[in-house]
Amino acid sequence: MALVLQLVPGEDFYVGGERYVLKEIVSDTAFTIERARDGKRFHILDDKAILIEADVYASAGTRGQATSARLCIEAPRSVRILRGELYRQAQSQISR
Repeated sequence: MALVLQLVPGEDFYVGGERYVLKEIVSDTAFTIERARDGKRFHILDDKAILIEADVYASAGTRGQATSARLCIEAPRSVRILRGELYRQAQSQISR
């Protein structure tokens, strides 16, 4: 079962400790995400799964919109995946 995130350009998510940002929406099933650490871009197209981390795949979800992307992420249960705001909130609670 995949996790589905709906994102607008500039929004981010984390796979483990790696930050990814939605950079560009081309169409309802085509968009680009970028890994912040090294600037590597991944072009997500239709429902074709792309490897973005070890054992972590990303693909375009159905029913996307012109202003937002539906990103499907498939990963082992042991890999933590969070929207950016939830990741930062969890990090701030840990540092207290």
